[in-house]
Amino acid sequence: MKILKRLFSIIIILAVACAIAFYMGTRYEGPVRIGPATITAETIEGKFSEERQLVTEVYNYRAMGTFTNSLMFKEWTIPLTSKQFIIAYDGIIKAGIDLDKVKVTTDGYTVYIRLPEPMIISHEIDEGGVSVLDEKTNLFNPIKVEDITGFEADQKAVNEERAIQDGLLVRAGESAQKAVTELLMSIDGMKNYDIIFQ
Repeated sequence: MKILKRLFSIIIILAVACAIAFYMGTRYEGPVRIGPATITAETIEGKFSEERQLVTEVYNYRAMGTFTNSLMFKEWTIPLTSKQFIIAYDGIIKAGIDLDKVKVTTDGYTVYIRLPEPMIISHEIDEGGVSVLDEKTNLFNPIKVEDITGFEADQKAVNEERAIQDGLLVRAGESAQKAVTELLMSIDGMKNYDIIFQ
């Protein structure tokens, strides 16, 4: 009788242990490493080539600038030929990394990633958000399209420098690892690999 009770107790313990193991197995989301690693550096680089550039930080700003110009004769300003405009405008600068320059190596189930320096990917001024605050034109020196395009180029350079000083590229670099990890996780089976940034 004692032997049967002991045997029954052992069976119950084993059944409970199996049930717990099965439950934990269904909940387990960690790496499953059976057999040789199948994801190679070429696989990852192929994924990167689909994207080319990866935006990791966006910088929105509103700024104001003044354009002035007068006709010149040699080094002399010709009187009564000045023109001027003052505009307020919205801009958006996007920063991130060039995925073509990402270096990838693999060692079994470990993926090593070396990221390039972050850079400004695009910079656009919202034409719909431009407000002319003041404009003074001149019959002999009218405002031309080239004045506006040249002004926009100069203003972009000024605002890019300001954005960099505000830490845009630093934040873009800090966000790059997370963004690249998310991109890698879209590769089937990548959750079974360790990703190490160098």
